[in-house]
Order: sequence, then C-alpha cells, then structure tokens
Amino acid sequence: MKPLTAALAALFFALGAGAALACSCRPFASAAEQAEGADVIFRGRVIATERVGEYRQSTTFEVLDALKGDTAPRQTVSHGGAAMVASACGIVYRVGAEALAIAHRGDTGELSTSACSAPRWPIEAYREALAAH
Repeated sequence: MKPLTAALAALFFALGAGAALACSCRPFASAAEQAEGADVIFRGRVIATERVGEYRQSTTFEVLDALKGDTAPRQTVSHGGAAMVASACGIVYRVGAEALAIAHRGDTGELSTSACSAPRWPIEAYREALAAH
C-alpha cells in the first residue's frame, strides 16, 4: 500500500471509529416535537451536582419556572457527566448557572437527561409549543 493511501485509510478509520462512539440522537424538527416526548421541562438554577458513578452525575436544581410536568421546588436529575461529554453523550450543569432541563421519567420515577435531550431552541419556543396543546 502506498504511504498516502495508508495514511488516508488510517485517517478514515480513526474518524469512523470516533463517530461510532458518539451518541446518536434523534433529530427534532421543532421545539413542539421535542417537548412532546419529554415528561418534564423546567428552567432552574443549579444548586449542586455530584458524581454518582463512573459515568453518571446527579444535579439538583431550584426550579424557577415549570413548563411541563410535575416538579418539586427542588428537582434532581440524573445524567451522564463530564466523563461522557467526550463521547458527546453527557451534559454538564454548572453550580450557580441557570439551565433549561428537558427530562424523561424512568420506571422508578427518577428524572434523567442527556445531550440528546438538551434544549435546541430558546425557552420561548417551548412555551409557545406547550401553550398550543
């Protein structure tokens, strides 16, 4: 194999392997479509975040504005953390920052989120979509 061909093959393999490790998120056509699949949507201020395993974190929010679903004044959400961000699956919440959380409720009632459920539109788009239903 010629050196250039070998280098291109190695580059192609490396890029392909990286893509295979990345999360494959379902694309949403609109905020309404994304909101429809969520159990809970809220805007909150991050109070605390802690690691609960090698790849998981638990973040507690002070709920400032509940857009969809039942929320408590303080809501905890489980998610892939900083270790998962490298593979594009995780999501990082910073203490003190405000964030829009779009979460799904599991069989145990625990809320979880990931990079695939991260907001893709401004909060106003979600408000309008939810008001229309």
